[in-house]
Amino acid sequence: MRILFVIPVYTDKIGGRERYLYKISEELSGEYDVEVVTRFDTPFNYFASSNRFLANSKNKTYFNGKIKINVIGINFFEKIWLLPVYKLYFNLKTQKVAKWLYNKVWVKKIIPFVKSADVVEYHGTGQELLSFGVLESCRILNKPFIVLPHSHPGSWGDWGIDIELYKSADRIIVNSESEKQFMVSKEISVEKIRVIYGAPIIETKTCHSEDGKYFRKKYNITGDMILFVGRKIKGKGYVSLIKAMDLVWKDNPETYFVFIGSGESIYSLQDKRVIELGWCDEFEKISAYKACDIFCMPSYEEAFGIVYTEAWMFGKPVIGGNIPALKEVISEGVDGLLVKQDPEDIAAAILKLLNDKSLRDKMGIAGKKKVDEKFNWNKIISDIKSLYNSLT
Repeated sequence: MRILFVIPVYTDKIGGRERYLYKISEELSGEYDVEVVTRFDTPFNYFASSNRFLANSKNKTYFNGKIKINVIGINFFEKIWLLPVYKLYFNLKTQKVAKWLYNKVWVKKIIPFVKSADVVEYHGTGQELLSFGVLESCRILNKPFIVLPHSHPGSWGDWGIDIELYKSADRIIVNSESEKQFMVSKEISVEKIRVIYGAPIIETKTCHSEDGKYFRKKYNITGDMILFVGRKIKGKGYVSLIKAMDLVWKDNPETYFVFIGSGESIYSLQDKRVIELGWCDEFEKISAYKACDIFCMPSYEEAFGIVYTEAWMFGKPVIGGNIPALKEVISEGVDGLLVKQDPEDIAAAILKLLNDKSLRDKMGIAGKKKVDEKFNWNKIISDIKSLYNSLT
């Protein structure tokens, strides 16, 4: 079976959506012929301004293991043609014109790849428009079209243009029951929705038990450590966690806060207890997970929340945002805590765990058990293969 994945950015060095597909394509490539079409294969702010429509990359094709990667760009004349798209796109009256202009460029680029595929799966939403180029290509060639939106209802993936895409798809993969219920509430047929959870996207084979000591020594961390791994934006709880630090320090002045992820720091003071890093390599990130006492990302923008499962792999308690998707992942009081995106609420949760090592240990053990039994790649890949087989 030949599987074609399409995604705006294909890399394991940015967000959960990109890393999720990167992992799936690797897992499937041993059994299926896997090909990827993308616009960019390096970290790139695809959603800033008109980047999603006009930014360019050089055409190139190469293999990543058994996976064939195709990076597709636009030429000068195509870029001129696409110039009006950005303004037309944000006006509901002209959105159809924007899609038509966009598809005139992209359908002819995508069709050759769709032609040789048995199943086509798009990772993203309707807002990106690239999805509609893939959809039209599939309709022309009568190929099954799957969309995996990784939507965050209330903040991402719930526009009218997104719902239009979901209704047009042959199947929709969602990462939680709450995301499924959102789809159903938009009158999308429940028969074509499949819930497939996430799992840790991390490589532990080359790591050792002492890696946590390495991280603490490297950054001179001598007290309790709180770890955040994610984009440094408000929706992920980054801003609220920064504001919660002073409240934590009133009771635990030797607590260190480590932030790993893309984005600019908003903490301007020089304080050895605040360590701001960009995206780290796998070894550094695993070392941070092992070194921390608590993983805290009080996010309100999650389709699933893979980073919580990664922290559980190393027996760490987690703190997440009190939203429907995370209520399915984190069992309150059992393997973690759910908080409002409020500095006082976040600080209270951190202090509760810092002051009770027994509770931290119990939550970490419960989280690791949940990953082993429920959130694992064997189950995910089995569910995905079952879905593909039902369409071919």
